[in-house]
Amino acid sequence: MDDAKVIEAVSDETLGHNNHYRSLIDNLPIGIFWGTPEGKITSVNKTLVRLLGYSSREELLAKSIPDVCYNPIELREFVERLASRGAISDYELRLVRKDESVAWTLVSVSAVRGESNKIIRYFGVIQDITNRKQAEVNMVRDSGMFEALYQLSREINRITVHLDDLFVVAADLLAENPQVLAGGIYLLDKYSRHFNLVVSFGPGKEFYSKQEVWSLSNSHVRTVLDSDTAILQSEWMGKEITLKSIGNRHASGQIVSVAMRTGLEVQGILSMVLPSIDQHGLRFVETIGEELGVGIKRRREEIELKEEREKEQRYLDVAGVIILALDCEGKVTLINKMGCKILGYGEEEIVGENWFDNFLPQDARSEVKEAFTALINGKNHPQESYENPVLTKSGEERYIAWHNIILRDEHNNPVGTLSSGTDITSRKGFEEALRESEERYRALTEESLVGVYMLKDNRFIYVNPEMTKITGYRKVELLDMNPWDMVLKEDLHEGVIKQREEAIERGEEVPVEYVMRIKKKDGNIAHLEVRARKVQYRGAWVTLGCCIDITEFIEEKKEEENTRNEWRLVFDSVPDLIMIIDRDGKIVRGNKALSKYTGKTIADLFKKDYLDVLKVDSPGVWINLHKICMDSKQPQYTEVKDKKRNSRFSVVISPLLNRKGEVVGTTDVARYIGNL
Repeated sequence: MDDAKVIEAVSDETLGHNNHYRSLIDNLPIGIFWGTPEGKITSVNKTLVRLLGYSSREELLAKSIPDVCYNPIELREFVERLASRGAISDYELRLVRKDESVAWTLVSVSAVRGESNKIIRYFGVIQDITNRKQAEVNMVRDSGMFEALYQLSREINRITVHLDDLFVVAADLLAENPQVLAGGIYLLDKYSRHFNLVVSFGPGKEFYSKQEVWSLSNSHVRTVLDSDTAILQSEWMGKEITLKSIGNRHASGQIVSVAMRTGLEVQGILSMVLPSIDQHGLRFVETIGEELGVGIKRRREEIELKEEREKEQRYLDVAGVIILALDCEGKVTLINKMGCKILGYGEEEIVGENWFDNFLPQDARSEVKEAFTALINGKNHPQESYENPVLTKSGEERYIAWHNIILRDEHNNPVGTLSSGTDITSRKGFEEALRESEERYRALTEESLVGVYMLKDNRFIYVNPEMTKITGYRKVELLDMNPWDMVLKEDLHEGVIKQREEAIERGEEVPVEYVMRIKKKDGNIAHLEVRARKVQYRGAWVTLGCCIDITEFIEEKKEEENTRNEWRLVFDSVPDLIMIIDRDGKIVRGNKALSKYTGKTIADLFKKDYLDVLKVDSPGVWINLHKICMDSKQPQYTEVKDKKRNSRFSVVISPLLNRKGEVVGTTDVARYIGNL
C-alpha cells in the first residue's frame, strides 16, 4: 500500500472504531502517526511505537513531536517547508528513541484542512532507514578515513623541519574529510604545562578558534597527563553541538578528543566534532592522534637536535682555539671559524680535504701523518700536547699546539680524531728571543766577576762559576744545599737577615742591597755585599741575586780605622799645637794641646780662623807663608809671637794633599819656645 492510499483511507475515527483497519495499520512495516499543528501526537501505530523503542502506545502519545525529533533546527526547517507546500515526501529526519539513540527516517506528511482551509491535523508515514544510512556513512567514512590517514602519514614522513607545516597539512587533510565537522589541535607547552590551540579546521572551525572546548586549567592538564588511555573522558566527551556550516546551513555533531601520545609522553590534544560517535569514529580520531603524536615528537626532536647542533657550532665558533675533526683517512670533517681565520680559507675550502696534504708544510707532513696513523691504529696514545706548523693560504707557517682525543663508534672502533689547537706562533718567537737572551745572559754571567744566582723555594736553581769561587763549594754542592745554611747564625737569626724579614712582615720596603756574612767551605768567614730582587722566570717567581766578596775591603776598612785611631791617639798625645787648616784659613781639626792652650773645645775651634785663635804680632807674614806653602807644595818655617798669652812659637807650615795630590790646606805645628 502506497502512502497516498493510506492517507486517503485512514482517519483517526477509523483507527478508533474499526478493529479490522487498526489491525491492518498496526502490522504495516512503516510507522503511522497523526498530529496537531501544535505538535501533539494524537495517534500512532505499533510499528512506530517499536521503531522509537517505547513499551506502549500510551507512553509514546505522552510525548510531543519536538520531544522525539533529534535536532530542533532540522524540525524547524521541516515544518517551514511543510507549511509552504502542504505536503512533503521522503524527507530525511533524525528521531530520538526512548534510549536516546538516533534513528534515521524517511518522513512523508500531508496536511488535513478544515472547511476554512485551515490545517487541523497532520497525517504522516515514517520509514526506518537507519541501517541503510549507517552503511552509507560507514562506506564513505571508511574510505575518507583511510585516505586521510594515508595522506597524513605520507606528509609526516615528508616534512622535516617546521611544526607549523605539520599542523597546516593535518588541518587541511582533516578539513577535506566530509565526516569532520570541526576540529582543533592543542599543543602541550613543556614549560607552562598548558595546552595551546595551534590550529582549527573544518566548516565549523570557529567553534575551536574561540577555544570553547578545552578548559586549560591545571587540573585538566593533570587529567590528560595522568591518563593512560588515548580517549579523554571529559565533560565535553560526546557532547552534542550544532554548528553553522558552509552556506549558512547547520550541522549537528558530537565531540571526541584524544591525547596525541608517543608511548606515555603526551604531545598535545586532538579534538574533533563528528556527526556521531561510534567505534569507527573513535578509532579514526585515535589513529590520527597517534600519527600526529609521532610527527610532533619527531619534529620536536629534529628541532632540538638542530638547535643543539647550532648551539654546539656557536660554542665552537666563539672558542679562541682551532677545533678540528679528521676522519681515519685524515680528511677534515669539521673546523670552526677560528681555524678558518688562522688558515685564511673558507670552511667550504677546508672540509673534505686531506689535512696533511693541503694544510701542513712539506717538511712536516711525513712526521705528523705517521703520528696520526699510529694513533688511529692504536700504536700510540694521544699526546697531552703536540706542536707542529701549519701552512696558511698565503704560504705563511704558523705554529699550533694541539690537544687530541680519539673519536670512536658504538663498537669502540676509532672513526677519527678531535683536536683543539692554540696558535703559539708569537709565543714561539718570544721563546726563541728568550732563549737567545738567556744564552747571552748566561754567557755574561758565566764570565762575570760577580757571583750570580737564582733561588726558588730556598734552593739554588742556578749559580755561575764566580759563586763557586766566593763560597768554595762546587756547583753541584751549591745546587743541592739550602743557601741559608752558609749564613752566620748571628746574621740569620739576630742580624741583617732577621731585620729584613721583620721589616717585610711590617710591610716596609727594604733596600735591595745589604751585607751579610757566610761561612765558606774552608771554614773562613766571608763578607758578601748582596743585591737581590723577585723576578718571574719561566712562569714562576724566583729570587735573582748577585754578590761580591768584600772581605778584603772590610779588612782594609778595619785596618784603616785602626790606623786612624792610632793616628788620633798620637795626634792628641803630641804637646805641640797642631792645626789642620783648609784653603780658606779655617781650622778643620785641632789636637788636645791646642784645645788646652786656647781653653776651647775642639768643636768650638771648628771653622774658626786660625788668626783668631793665635793672636800673632805679624799676621801678614803667616798668611803669606800659607800661600807660598800651598802654591809650592813645600813646607815653610817661621816664628810667631802671641802677645796675648806672652808666648813664642816655632811654626812649621806643611802642605795638606788629597789622594789626587791636590793641595787642600795646610798642617801647622806650633812648638812653644818660651815666653816673650
